[in-house]
Amino acid sequence: MTRQDFVRAFNAGTRDHNSIIDTDYPDLREFRAAGGKLLTYHGLADQSIPYGGTGDYYDRVSALDPALRDFYRYFEVPGAAHYEAGQGDVPNGLFAALVD
Repeated sequence: MTRQDFVRAFNAGTRDHNSIIDTDYPDLREFRAAGGKLLTYHGLADQSIPYGGTGDYYDRVSALDPALRDFYRYFEVPGAAHYEAGQGDVPNGLFAALVD
């Protein structure tokens, strides 16, 4: 596969699957209006997904909705990597706390 073939296949895959995996749509006003609440955290040592992208997303949501802090909070976790790897604490009980 040449680089050009790869780029063509990558772009086709993105186009075909964007409706399933597209997670960067910043307009959450409908979600907020439905009573939604969102907690996001990102490990600053994440080796798989750069944390800057998550911060950028939060900023883009904020630009569209000044009431952001009423329904959406974002936390950066120093030393935490992807999932449970890394030197920092990972909020393992996060989802259990929401259920309990």
